[in-house]
Amino acid sequence: KIGATIRESVSSYNQRVASIYGRTTVNRRMQAWISIGRKELYELYAPAMMSVCARYVHDRETARDLLQDGFIKVFTKIQTYS
Repeated sequence: KIGATIRESVSSYNQRVASIYGRTTVNRRMQAWISIGRKELYELYAPAMMSVCARYVHDRETARDLLQDGFIKVFTKIQTYS
């Protein structure tokens, strides 16, 4: 519910911005929102995910690689999650 409400608010805001400034500004703003969202998602979940990865492989460098691979997968498939 919260995600839908946020999407509606962002969509409404973007429509107003597009009508004033044009489509390219909206595209730039959306890219900024996406970038901020990824950063927040990473900062929120990376410590816990790193702990899980470290428990499985018992090697810090390999755990970091797994963590990175996991986030890349999430970020490339984020539109499929709800």
